[in-house]
Amino acid sequence: DILSPHILGSHYLHAPFTLLGDHVLWSSRAFVWLQLGAIAWMWSGIMGREPSAQLRPVHRLLLSVVGVIFTVHLFPIMAWTSTDAILATVIGAWLIDGRNHRSLSGYLVLGMAPLFRQNFSLVVPGVILLLGDWRKLRNWLLAAIPSALYVLAVALSGGAQDLWDQLTAFTLRETLRFGFSNYLSSVAMWVGVLIATLAALWADHKAHRMVRRRWLGAGILIAVPAVWGVVMGMRGWSYIYGPSFLLFGMGLGGVGGQLLRTRSLSPQIRHGFTALLIAWAVSMSLGYNTPALGLGLVVMYLLDIARSASLGEASGHPTPAWARGGPRSLVSLALALSTAVAAVTFVYARRTFVYRDLPARGLTAALGEVLPGGAGIRTNPRTYDFLRDLQEAKHLVRNLGREYAILPDVAVNWATDPQPNPLPVNWPLDSELPLPELKARVTQELESQRGDIVVLVQKYEASLLPGGLYPLTDGIYWIVEHVESRWRRVGETGFFELYE
Repeated sequence: DILSPHILGSHYLHAPFTLLGDHVLWSSRAFVWLQLGAIAWMWSGIMGREPSAQLRPVHRLLLSVVGVIFTVHLFPIMAWTSTDAILATVIGAWLIDGRNHRSLSGYLVLGMAPLFRQNFSLVVPGVILLLGDWRKLRNWLLAAIPSALYVLAVALSGGAQDLWDQLTAFTLRETLRFGFSNYLSSVAMWVGVLIATLAALWADHKAHRMVRRRWLGAGILIAVPAVWGVVMGMRGWSYIYGPSFLLFGMGLGGVGGQLLRTRSLSPQIRHGFTALLIAWAVSMSLGYNTPALGLGLVVMYLLDIARSASLGEASGHPTPAWARGGPRSLVSLALALSTAVAAVTFVYARRTFVYRDLPARGLTAALGEVLPGGAGIRTNPRTYDFLRDLQEAKHLVRNLGREYAILPDVAVNWATDPQPNPLPVNWPLDSELPLPELKARVTQELESQRGDIVVLVQKYEASLLPGGLYPLTDGIYWIVEHVESRWRRVGETGFFELYE
């Protein structure tokens, strides 16, 4: 019985890592890197499956590296619903697109994507229409089975109304804002549409009389990883907003330019539409309302346009000496150089702009000493002191023979803590509990255990600890205000106050 705006597929997928002792977080993050690599490698396999567009091994490797870099960008490596949903979608698409005996299992795997993020229920039919055999009712039924079984299991356990309340808590207005208004109002997106439309038109391999223009268009697209890498290395977190919508717009422009030229839905255009659909779905988020997590697939599609266009033959028309003799080598070299620039700046940016922490050189404290399951990871000294103080506060409560709740942050504690969380939610914020009735569930559960638990309330903002000690912001932590106004303070430590 847990309150969550997310469907619980990711909870079950990552639960086994909590059994791995001291290295829970390290092993969980390693698995996420494996997921990201699988997403990029399988997507490159989908793009190179057509006989006329087969990828050379070196091109597939380079595209996959770019895919990982763009998908990860500066996002923290952790178990995440969007990553799980993208992986299920790409595995499903890879199986379906093979058009063999494994295709049926692909529809089942694709149908699992909404179990990680419910708005991927909009992606599933799109993938079937674009890549699958949509004419067969059997395929639609297979894709619907995972969600149907999940809803049935919840209903049989008496949670149907709870499921409805939690998964429909965000209104149509929020959906329209994150899914449409953010895009239509983005100047960067429209600039990207214009740039990539022209580049795709110029790069099209059928434009035989315009060899120089074809190479210019391909060059613009191949340069995307290098230019983006420089931007990320210089600007850090600003990447996730304007530049991410710019790249999404370039994906739209790539599709639009190809459609204008071919007037048909080629396999490559279908891949572009699928990538854009996935990136759009992950952008419908309160905490990360940007297509950034899906951009790896979009940029791989743009590079595939450049690759296929650059290798097109200009038969029947004179070809300049600089474009004659080794287009494959030129494409490989240009793509390798662009990828190398992106990779170098990626490593620099990941070590410099660490999510809610200091640059890598400032991470001098061993997390595993103060957080069970955190072995192998380092953090800054102030966060280390905060978590050490939490362990001391928990020890004080246990000596009283009580259980403890922790407010409002430190959700990671409950991944390995031997004591279950006495509250039905690990992160009781408005983004997790948008409805009054959901907040009431939490306060009722809290009050029902009064006398049996001690509530540990942070004194400072956990997210700002690397930069200093900042008191909790007034007016945004309703659960903290409830405890402070109705419970009695019985003690404190350096970072926490104790209430009963």
